Amino acid sequence: MMLLDMWSMSLKYTIVTPAPFYRMVTGAWLFGSLRGVISLALLILLSAWLFGFTLTLPATAMAAFVLGILLSAMLIGIFNCILILVFGRRAEIFAWTLSAIVMIFCGIYYPVTILPEPFRAIGLMIPITHYLEFFRSFYGFQSIFPDPLLIAFAETLVYLALLLVVAEISMLRARRTGLVLKLSD
Repeated sequence: MMLLDMWSMSLKYTIVTPAPFYRMVTGAWLFGSLRGVISLALLILLSAWLFGFTLTLPATAMAAFVLGILLSAMLIGIFNCILILVFGRRAEIFAWTLSAIVMIFCGIYYPVTILPEPFRAIGLMIPITHYLEFFRSFYGFQSIFPDPLLIAFAETLVYLALLLVVAEISMLRARRTGLVLKLSD
């Protein structure tokens, strides 16, 4: 949301709106989630039709997994917004690569258990790691946690609350320091 506004030099219109930050985030997240769910449905249908691959997750487990991944995407988005509000254009490169960095640590490419210890600890603090552990448990992989879904949602809620508070503070600071005008036309 803010990366596009910063790119198009229209960030001031986003920031001067009287709506609280959480409403702007919620609207962007709902729209992005709708697009994501439609894309996922198409991928599931095409993978079944073209490759004969079927998901073995129960519907409730699939819904919990998808919700978790979408909530994790919101966390990354809010963190990116905070970076932009605090550092301005200097944060752009890091904001664009944050998703790729998260993928290295969360176990998308390989299990977190094979990472060296400091990186494993970082991976365990990322909710997506636990959502992926939950997903893999339906395909015969032993989870390293007793209840990865509970851990993932707990981490997500804590991070969401923390990030929303920090985002509101960052928004007020950006308005006060004039960063909004520097990032707009």
